[in-house]
Amino acid sequence: MSLTTFAQQALTDFRATAAFTPSSRFLARAMVAPLPLSDAEIVVEFGPGTGAMTRLLLDFVPADARVLAFEINPCFVKYLREDITDPRLEVIEAGAETAGDELRRRGYKRVDAVLSSLGFGMMPEGVSREIMQGLVPFLDERSGFTQFQYMQGMRWSGNNGNGNGNSNGRPRVEFFDLRDFLGEYFRTVQRSMVWRNLPPAKVIYCQP
Repeated sequence: MSLTTFAQQALTDFRATAAFTPSSRFLARAMVAPLPLSDAEIVVEFGPGTGAMTRLLLDFVPADARVLAFEINPCFVKYLREDITDPRLEVIEAGAETAGDELRRRGYKRVDAVLSSLGFGMMPEGVSREIMQGLVPFLDERSGFTQFQYMQGMRWSGNNGNGNGNSNGRPRVEFFDLRDFLGEYFRTVQRSMVWRNLPPAKVIYCQP
């Protein structure tokens, strides 16, 4: 059911899902494994989709932890709320750029771990920076952040905030190494490959 739901939404709005199928269990494990979850209190997930990684996060966080999952697709939000009944999970129907405001509104001062499945290469650069600038104040040296990027590492050029392409008004595809972008916000940026995913993906683990 999750595969069908994901595929339908990918065909409807690929730029929002940034993939045609849910992440494999191999990618999910590689994304979750580096995160400091054993004593985590607050965990944030960006772009949970149909919950391939959400379920694994819930397997590893303590009984009193809180997982805040930010999802903008109403179909995915409905699916997650109906399919995952774990009380530790709160599905927030909002973009990742609202994370700072949502965390403050709930009285949280720090986040232990962040797992992001966002398609940074598919979104305007201004939105990407808004997301990171809102999140970073809640991270410290004990926090961990994981993000994956498909091996081809492409993005639309000229996405400077309005998504309309480059200065000539003609968007083009260019190589995009997400490590360079994340290196502006994190002291440590490490990368590993997951070949058993379609397509193969790079997992990037970061620490402030």
